[in-house]
Amino acid sequence: MNAISKNILRNQAKDIRNGISQSRRESDSTDLKQNIIVCLDSNPKLIIGTYYSIGSEIIPPHDLGGYQMALPVIRNKTTLEFYEWVAGDPLVTKDFNIPIPDTRGKSPIHPDVLLLPLLLCDMHGNRIGYGAGHYDRYIASCKTKPLLIGVCYEDQIYDGDIPAEPHDQPLDLIITPKRVIEIS
Repeated sequence: MNAISKNILRNQAKDIRNGISQSRRESDSTDLKQNIIVCLDSNPKLIIGTYYSIGSEIIPPHDLGGYQMALPVIRNKTTLEFYEWVAGDPLVTKDFNIPIPDTRGKSPIHPDVLLLPLLLCDMHGNRIGYGAGHYDRYIASCKTKPLLIGVCYEDQIYDGDIPAEPHDQPLDLIITPKRVIEIS
């Protein structure tokens, strides 16, 4: 498939996600959190990289009961870094109008687990995001690859194969409000 086909899939996925009701978004977020907790190793020293949802993205958990959480910050519009964040701490708005932690005086940290936003994924762990490649570049730069968990609504699992490019970083798990899918 070429880039145009990926863009068509991206647009269809946005339409699907935008069609999910607000009440379902809220209930699905609660169920998603429970499925994530079940999948995590009970090692409280794990650092979990999450994200602040925008638009119609599924709302990921920001508090997982004792795990250190981190939110992404985009530097120079291309480089992704993660900073420790505790739910309830103040956020500021920067690039892309996404709330981020105040990073003044803080150093980036490296999550052991990443909860990845996506528009569409398949059963092979391929995902389509917004197309900027922030997460793929970040993951490729990691000395130790974090566990990659795609979090999404059940509707965002594509029935076919999503085209993968050499730089794409495949998911290890997909977690929806209804199930956990291990990628083999």
